[in-house]
Amino acid sequence: NNNNNSSNNNNNNSSGSAIFNNPTPSPARGPPRTPGMDRRTVRIEARSNRGQTTEQEYVSNIIISSKYTVWNFVPKNFLEQFRKAVNSYFLIITFVMFLGNKTPLFRGTINFVANAATLLTFMVFSAVVAALDDMGRHRADAETNAETARFLSFSEDGNPMAELGEWRDVRVGDILIIHDQEHLPADIVPLATPGLE
Repeated sequence: NNNNNSSNNNNNNSSGSAIFNNPTPSPARGPPRTPGMDRRTVRIEARSNRGQTTEQEYVSNIIISSKYTVWNFVPKNFLEQFRKAVNSYFLIITFVMFLGNKTPLFRGTINFVANAATLLTFMVFSAVVAALDDMGRHRADAETNAETARFLSFSEDGNPMAELGEWRDVRVGDILIIHDQEHLPADIVPLATPGLE
């Protein structure tokens, strides 16, 4: 019995050590990463040196929250209004009434003009409201893009200085100077502060 127990213990120990020493390899998580894969280099530099390096193509810092322009307002608003089920329904009914009034397919008893005038009135009213709202968005965007930004720059003799500009001119890699109680945009990385707070 003792021999059997010792042999069983030896077997358990050997199997346990085998599992511990030879763990099951984990499944691969994907192809090995190539050096430089999914990476990009952002050059941090003063504004005065911006033209001395090769600029990369990044998204502009101009904020555009408006939906329309002068050129696309009519067709874009027209399509948006007919995505509403009510307007589409009235358009179909107006077309059916037109066929009844102007074609020999069937006799229409209701004049389509009244229904078309009602639909046109509602669409014009909605378009005016959308235009006024979008004009407010354009004004707000212009104010935000024209806000003053302070860029770190260097004079000809190498002394650091603050150069004034607009937020629309901010590019990736620019070093900005932001004073106390000013808004800190979410896409800015703080590099240094004058105090501990």
